[in-house]
Amino acid sequence: MTTKCRQYAIECTQDAFNADGSHDGDSPEFMEALMGLASEFENEAEIENRAEFEYETKSEEADFESFESDFEDFDMDAYIQERERINQVTSQTACVKVADQYRIEGGRWLEEWFPLTDQLKNNSYEIADALEVINWYLFQLSVKLRRAINGKIEDEFDFMDDVYGSAKVVLIGADRSLASWQTIQYALPDKKRNSLEPVLKILKELIRSTEAEIPEARGFKRPGFDD
Repeated sequence: MTTKCRQYAIECTQDAFNADGSHDGDSPEFMEALMGLASEFENEAEIENRAEFEYETKSEEADFESFESDFEDFDMDAYIQERERINQVTSQTACVKVADQYRIEGGRWLEEWFPLTDQLKNNSYEIADALEVINWYLFQLSVKLRRAINGKIEDEFDFMDDVYGSAKVVLIGADRSLASWQTIQYALPDKKRNSLEPVLKILKELIRSTEAEIPEARGFKRPGFDD
């Protein structure tokens, strides 16, 4: 690679001037030769840069032409129909139906018992934290589970990590929600505790049905989270 090394060329030029002792390596003649050498390297670099630019430009043009061709061949109607089919199948999946039911029943209970839970929250940080967890996951569980089931139906190998990761988030959220609901249940007056049993039952079924639908989720290691 010495032919491409400027420092090597400079040293060779300097050695040539000092070889017979008739020229000083710092003489005007040497500096003139050095300037010519630098100019030569700059010209070569400019040629290489121009060639590289032309190559990249042609590559980009070829990629764009390929993209245009692929886009022209893309059947949007077929794509929309397939997405609708996948969404319909997802909506009919047992765990997704349970997640939707949990969102409705959990939201209904929170609305109905808001005066009491608001009072409990003001008197207990533990209850405040439990309600925050429940509200955080109430809608998220259904959304994440739909994403996981959509990916499973599409059966794209490259996206299965997303399927398992999304399903694991659902299980983690359901576990935390269940513990939070139970915290609230224990804080309720004895005669009102049974009001939460339907919600707890649905949430336990959500965990069971999700594990049955995507058994790999619980043991999946999410990069950056479960390492």
